[in-house]
Amino acid sequence: MHLPRLTLGLGALATITHAQQQYVLHDNYDRTNFFNEFGFFDAPDPTKGFQRYVNASEANAQSLAGFANDGVFLGVDYTTPGDNRRSVRLTSNKAFDGGVFIADIAHMPANSCGVWGAFWMFGPDWPHGGEIDIIEGVN
Repeated sequence: MHLPRLTLGLGALATITHAQQQYVLHDNYDRTNFFNEFGFFDAPDPTKGFQRYVNASEANAQSLAGFANDGVFLGVDYTTPGDNRRSVRLTSNKAFDGGVFIADIAHMPANSCGVWGAFWMFGPDWPHGGEIDIIEGVN
């Protein structure tokens, strides 16, 4: 009959221990460092899509990446008709193996033909090992 008390006691101890832990901000990406902390993917689309991923220089020159309203701006090519529209795909320079991730996104394009706004994580051997879709397809 002492087992339930012991279990409750351990449960209470675990609660106290977790209550004393605090999250600590390790990385913050904003307009001061964002483009230094992410790389532009400019290889052919591994998902066989119809866009053309561009490097940082072309993205900046075409107003697809830069700064706006005191934040980071990532845009889309809305002038090229049909296939081969320029697009940006960024990958963090740092790999993570755990944590709490918070994204403050003011606007994402609606999920429509040719648009696939997403914020996701994947491992070094993607698509093997899967992915974590945090935001994918916004409306």
